[in-house]
Amino acid sequence: TIGVNKPFRDLAHGLAKMGIAVIRYKGIIPKSTDKYTIEDDCLAAASHAIQYAQGCGKVDTEKIIIIGHSLGGMMAAKIAYDNKEVDGIVSLAGSPRRLEDIVLDQVRILNKANESINEAMYKISLIQTEAEVNKIKALKEGGSETILGAPASYWYSLNQIDTPSIVRELDIPIFIAQGSEDFQVYADIDYIAWKELLKDRDNATFRLYDKLKHLFMTANGRMDTTEYNIRGTMEQTVIDDIANWILKIN
Repeated sequence: TIGVNKPFRDLAHGLAKMGIAVIRYKGIIPKSTDKYTIEDDCLAAASHAIQYAQGCGKVDTEKIIIIGHSLGGMMAAKIAYDNKEVDGIVSLAGSPRRLEDIVLDQVRILNKANESINEAMYKISLIQTEAEVNKIKALKEGGSETILGAPASYWYSLNQIDTPSIVRELDIPIFIAQGSEDFQVYADIDYIAWKELLKDRDNATFRLYDKLKHLFMTANGRMDTTEYNIRGTMEQTVIDDIANWILKIN
């Protein structure tokens, strides 16, 4: 659930109507974040879901697809790389860039668009965020501080994953989707980065959806997370495109 919306339920039910089985699971809430890593956050759970799909006896094990949204879209390639059973990946509002660089862009773009933040406040927030980003880039294993709301262990583990290198090694079908009005992951930055990374690959499919936001729902013009408190459903065209792409995979 994001705000009042349930985009993953929308997608799961939409795919099910097309005859595609879906394993959907809750995000993990750690008991302690002292040494929390990206493995704890999503990689381990995704691997368990793949193992369940392989052994449950209810699905076509020759067509296991990972669908990730936002951070999940960033990690989909890593999950496929670690789990050779995966036959394709879908990245919804993901990016091949590092997360701290995306956070810095969010501060630049969202604070600039916020009329309650004056120029002095904007410069201070940017300087502060740049300092935190530099800490992340300089991290060594074993750090214990909290940076941008997450433990150093999380940032360190995340930045051991070289997404561009991993993606270049994948020979499975890849579906990249992005909303043009997304204010958290950017059509003119992250989507372009995907297209540049995969420009010579015939296993990649790209879809840019006009007027859709981060949740692949119609944008309401707000440039902050209050937009997620406006009830909506995932655009049917997106669901249909993903379903048809999956069904065509050999």
